[in-house]
Amino acid sequence: PDKESAVYVTENQRFLHLQHIRQAACTIQVQAYLHASGQWADFGSAITVNAARTHTVLEISGVDKVKFIVKGLAADKTCTIFAACSTF
Repeated sequence: PDKESAVYVTENQRFLHLQHIRQAACTIQVQAYLHASGQWADFGSAITVNAARTHTVLEISGVDKVKFIVKGLAADKTCTIFAACSTF
């Protein structure tokens, strides 16, 4: 089954940095929330994680909150996501 993360406030930052450590291949779908619409939606394409450790940078200007949906991961495997935001 898909695994959903907690919700994180972006504090009006411009970039989202994701580092992922996984035990098996999976995909990570970033979801974005906008206060103006009051809705969650997929943000860009899902990130396919094949390497054991990867770093991805996404421009998130205007996004108020993010969360992550991990798909295709076996029940006994893990995918650890470290997220940070920056303005430049």
